[in-house]
Amino acid sequence: MDALSKVKNFHATLGVAAGVVIAENLSAQVRQWFALPGVSAVVSLAVIAVVLKLVEFFLGSLFDRSRWVRRKLLAEQYIEGTWFDIMRRGGKPVEIGVSRLRYKDFTIRFSGEDYNIENDPGMEAGHCSPFDADMVHFNGEVLAYKYTARRSDDANITTQGYGELQFFSVEDGAPSKYSGSYFVLQCNEKMCFEGFKLDEKADAEALDLFKRGRTREALRVLWSQQKQSRTAALPARGGAERNG
Repeated sequence: MDALSKVKNFHATLGVAAGVVIAENLSAQVRQWFALPGVSAVVSLAVIAVVLKLVEFFLGSLFDRSRWVRRKLLAEQYIEGTWFDIMRRGGKPVEIGVSRLRYKDFTIRFSGEDYNIENDPGMEAGHCSPFDADMVHFNGEVLAYKYTARRSDDANITTQGYGELQFFSVEDGAPSKYSGSYFVLQCNEKMCFEGFKLDEKADAEALDLFKRGRTREALRVLWSQQKQSRTAALPARGGAERNG
């Protein structure tokens, strides 16, 4: 079982346990207050249900609000962050983009946007290709997803597909890179890509630009750095690119 599922199951189990303990302590008083048969059992079940919901709410809120908690609990399976993606065709880069992995309500949210650099190297065109994963499954190493992508300049151009990516680390710890592929249903084509997780210190300039909505500028900075440092390239695991 992956770490995220374990955390989710633990917080549910803790809620039930807390409810049982509180209900047991209350039931002794209830038996003194009510002599009617079954009243104690009904109240106990109600208390367990209420406590379970309260524990789920507070622990769920803590998990959603604290990155430190998520990082500690998920450890080597912590994949949250902003990722710089490179898509290639025949070994040649054709698109670059940004992907965002987030946790919400004990689920993984996967989204991003891609820009064509094959026909528009400077990314001067007014459109991009934002995508959202409609369904995500993560087993601790591999993330499988189903996505929908739309061109920002034409809501009628929509593509759908499914994909899979493999996480790995240069050193022990949380993943810092991934590689994978996805299938575009509309054109019956398999695409491949690779991604690099942005570091809060080393990539502070690009992350700040992303936060201010200056995505093209951030990608230009990252792409320039990537071209200057080929040592950051992934091992050959199967290719490169994501549709837009």
